[in-house]
Amino acid sequence: MAGALYAFLLYRKSAVTQDFPPVILRLIASFRFIVVTVLCFLLLGPMLRSIMRTVEKPVIIVAVDNSQSIIASKDSVLQKKSVQDMLQQLNGPLQSGYELHTFTFGDKVKEGEPDFNDRVTDFSELYNELNVQFLNRNVGAIIIASDGIYNQGNSPVEGPVRIKAPLYTIALGDTTVYRDLVLTGVDHNKTAFLGNSFPLEIRIDARQSSGSSSELTIEEEGAIITKRTISISGNRFHTTIPVFIDAKTKGLKHYRVSLSGISGEATVSNNSRDIYIEVVESKQKVLIVAAAPHPDLAAFKSAIESSQNYEVTLKYAYDFNGNATGMNLILLHGLPNTTLGQFNTWLKKWQQDNMSLWYVVTASTDINAFNACNTGIRIQSANGSLNETQAVMSDVFSLFSVSGELQQEFNSWPPLSVPFGEYRLESNGYNFLTQRIGTVITTQPLFSFIATNSTKTAVLCGEGIWKWRLAEYEQKGNNNLFREWITRTVQYMAASGNRSPFRMQYKNSYAENEQISFNAELYDASGQLVNTPDVKMTIISSEGKQFGFSFSRTDKAYTLNAGLLPAGRYRFKAETKLGDKIYSEGGEFSINVLQLETVNTIADHQLLYAMSSRNGGAMFYPGQEKQLLDAISKREDIAAVSYQQKKLSDLVEQPWVFILIILLLSAEWFLRKRNGVY
Repeated sequence: MAGALYAFLLYRKSAVTQDFPPVILRLIASFRFIVVTVLCFLLLGPMLRSIMRTVEKPVIIVAVDNSQSIIASKDSVLQKKSVQDMLQQLNGPLQSGYELHTFTFGDKVKEGEPDFNDRVTDFSELYNELNVQFLNRNVGAIIIASDGIYNQGNSPVEGPVRIKAPLYTIALGDTTVYRDLVLTGVDHNKTAFLGNSFPLEIRIDARQSSGSSSELTIEEEGAIITKRTISISGNRFHTTIPVFIDAKTKGLKHYRVSLSGISGEATVSNNSRDIYIEVVESKQKVLIVAAAPHPDLAAFKSAIESSQNYEVTLKYAYDFNGNATGMNLILLHGLPNTTLGQFNTWLKKWQQDNMSLWYVVTASTDINAFNACNTGIRIQSANGSLNETQAVMSDVFSLFSVSGELQQEFNSWPPLSVPFGEYRLESNGYNFLTQRIGTVITTQPLFSFIATNSTKTAVLCGEGIWKWRLAEYEQKGNNNLFREWITRTVQYMAASGNRSPFRMQYKNSYAENEQISFNAELYDASGQLVNTPDVKMTIISSEGKQFGFSFSRTDKAYTLNAGLLPAGRYRFKAETKLGDKIYSEGGEFSINVLQLETVNTIADHQLLYAMSSRNGGAMFYPGQEKQLLDAISKREDIAAVSYQQKKLSDLVEQPWVFILIILLLSAEWFLRKRNGVY
């Protein structure tokens, strides 16, 4: 209505418009009518609803076993060619009608062509990667080419549980049982104690070798210390041989266990093992003093005692005389509290002796007395109630390293019961865990370390770690990560004999496919951590080859990732200069050969069949790629998916509306000007 009125008033018959041709007059009046009408309509705030449709092709995932067992048979060249031909037969047809993703897996999952160099086979790692990367995607099918042999992780039969797609398997490898003698494994402790005897349990298997014999030899630092003849009876022979060895000198010792070959044996690469055992003078002692019985105490004690390096003594405060002579670490659970008046006397003596102390704050802890202990953490505004607090791993912790799996696991473990209050960490402290209350991640400490040049203190600001232990066992069937957290903490806290301003933390044993990592600390004259000077380190192999490294700086300390090194025994020396003094630290570590892929080289096609049958697929052999492609193409549930997305937007935001108005006004102006009207 407004547009019509505006156009009528502007272009009604007048002296100005009387000379306009009727057609032109009607045309420019129409332009003005449309412009005014559109502008009035836009003032009402109209919305434009748009519908977008996208089509996603079905995703086909091809995963190839990249482990050494694939080519461990006598026909390794034929096996390699078979895999290459299989991939060529699959890639062309799958790329044309599907979204194809190809991976290799073994000890890790990666993209690219297989080289069959991985030393372990872990289907769980593959499933975890697929569950994360392809969750909520239109996965049509998963194709796994493998020999069915796995030696790490959980059983692969279940498949990737978050992806509901058929799983097809291609059976690689050789199922032929060859004549072979195998040193299956050597079970041993990582640490032995000087003057004691320590056991080795040597596991031996033999296939198709009845009536043969072999000589078992054990060498220490190249010298033969034990020989024994093994007689093989039966074509499926297995035996376990216990051997006791005397620990005569301390240090990192290299032992080689080997079997002499038998006639006609398929391979001798699995006839020997190298092991490294550290001989130490005595166990380190940990004292737990508790205010009262608590399920946390059993969790602490069992985790610490899982390492042969530590001996645990548990005492209750009401039945304890304060004697901690010879202890390397004291763990105080629920102390100090109001019922133990002698605690201050004990604490003063322990602090004078520079003892390492680990406080666990519980509901029975006297907060005022705790603050008076000068632990490095202060708790303010406490009212006696408890908070349920989730643990979050700090991303700047640098005193020692833990596995990435453990860092993620803290988020899923149950909350701890933490006394209500405001927590403050002193400047010389390090947060290992911080508090998440509800959905809010705070900077308040939950588990922290306070380090000076003379003492080490740790504070866990809550109780209920027994729930962490049970939660991990329920999820994984073991307590490996819980034990890692406790033992790495105890290892750091109990290593208090070194009073040098320059200190290092490292493992004495690594697997062949494990990153070699070190952490270091440097203290100034006031006992504060500094990391201004450079730290250099040289790693020396048993053959004398040297590798030079420089440490990287963290928040207040140093760290080094030396990457992967060949298996063997290594020495190292790290050095730094603070002021006019040079400080150095040295040690030894071993890198152990991973021989998991040579222990069993007989393909397990029955496992592959179970995997595919349980997950809605089928098993095929190399050369049956066409049948596999036909099976996929005939499935009605493997199809493109169309997604529809609705969107509302203001009509005034559409560029074509602005362009339309400009064009109409420009055309109107041009016609008016052409007819002599401005």
